Amino acid sequence: MRELQRLDLSAYGRGLVVYAKNPVIALAPLAAALAEILLNQLFGGMFISLIAYLLQGFGVAVAIIAADLGWRHGHTSFDTAWTEGRRKAPDLLLAALGFGFVMFAAAYIGGIVGYLGVILQLLALGFLIYTLPAAAIGGIPGGAALQISVDRARANPAATAVLTVVAMIVYIGVIFFAAEPIAMSVFAATGSAIAGTIVTALMKAVAMGYIATILAKVYSDISYGRRY
Repeated sequence: MRELQRLDLSAYGRGLVVYAKNPVIALAPLAAALAEILLNQLFGGMFISLIAYLLQGFGVAVAIIAADLGWRHGHTSFDTAWTEGRRKAPDLLLAALGFGFVMFAAAYIGGIVGYLGVILQLLALGFLIYTLPAAAIGGIPGGAALQISVDRARANPAATAVLTVVAMIVYIGVIFFAAEPIAMSVFAATGSAIAGTIVTALMKAVAMGYIATILAKVYSDISYGRRY
């Protein structure tokens, strides 16, 4: 009951305001998505996919840093977030790698056990959802960010459940119900597959920008108390 009283659902609406005032939050995820397209066009292959994944993780981490600045000051600076991200790059990449490995393992096991695998993947996401915020704005070394995320999730189940559900709804809603239909329309109009891919990347970056914004807020609330 005490945790439910601490739950700040208004953060999700206020997050839209913070994001609207600071659209540069989406810039790093967009750059990572465009870099992935370029790498796949030039090279492809599993190794390139790993590099692209790490770039995406780094992009989201920089977005979290930018969002945290937006929450604390009302405005953010991409240059400041980028500088901070580069300084923390080894920890951010290690945290992203650990997150990806566990999620891959959960997906692999999920493919074996069937429908229960979906629940397994959701649980894994819930327990690890604070991994990048812990490394990006929590000052946690990359190797310890996974454990810190698990600790935060166990200590704050209600806040974590809401955050996980909202993040999944935003991501799935944008990618499958908005980005893909629009990308198909662009392809039909232009005959260019790459144009549709770029549209998808843009919309994915927009979704990840908002997710980064609420990640920064919820992590700060459960780690340091409600500060803004």
